[in-house]
Amino acid sequence: MVVILDYLWALILLKKISFLKNIFGLLLLIPIINWGQKAGDSIMFVTIYNSEYNGIIEKIEPDGYFFKSGEKRVLYLKNTEIKSFQTYSINRSKLNALEKQIPSLNADISNSINNKKEEGLIEINKLSSITGENIIIFLKDGRELNGEILKITYKIDLFGDQYEVVKFLNANKKMDIKTSEIDKVKFPQY
Repeated sequence: MVVILDYLWALILLKKISFLKNIFGLLLLIPIINWGQKAGDSIMFVTIYNSEYNGIIEKIEPDGYFFKSGEKRVLYLKNTEIKSFQTYSINRSKLNALEKQIPSLNADISNSINNKKEEGLIEINKLSSITGENIIIFLKDGRELNGEILKITYKIDLFGDQYEVVKFLNANKKMDIKTSEIDKVKFPQY
C-alpha cells in the first residue's frame, strides 16, 4: 500500500514538473515576441530630457529603436533615454498621401518665413530656421545685439528643467542667450 501511494505521489509530481516546464518555456518566449511595434509604424517618443520625436520605425533593436524623422534623417534612441512612446499603425496608402503633402507644407513654411522677413519680425520659437542670417536681437533688459545665430542648443538647469539657448555671434564675440531673455527679433533692414 505504501509503495502504491509513493508511486502515485511520484506521478503527480512528474505531471506538475512537466506542466511547470511548459509554462516556463512559454514565459521565456514572451520577451522575444514583440506585441506593440513593428517596422513601418509611426511612433512618437518622449525622452527623459522632455524632447519629443516623431517618425517611422525603421528597425527595432533589443536596446533601442532606429526611426526615420524627416525625409532622409534616421535617428537612434536607446531604451534608457526613452521616457514614453506611442505607436500609431498606419497603412502605406495613407503614408504615401501624407508624404505627397510634405512639399506643399514646406512651401507654406518658406512663404511664412518670407512674409515675416518682409515685416521684419521673427517669431522666437522659429529662430532655428534662420541660422546663419544677419539679425537684431532685442533683449528684455534693453540691449540690442546685431549678429547671426550660429545654432540653437538645449540645456538643463539644476532643477531638471530644459531651456533653449541661442548661440549668437556678435562682432566676432560668441554669446549664449536664453530665449527667455529675448524680447523680440527682427531683420536689420527694418
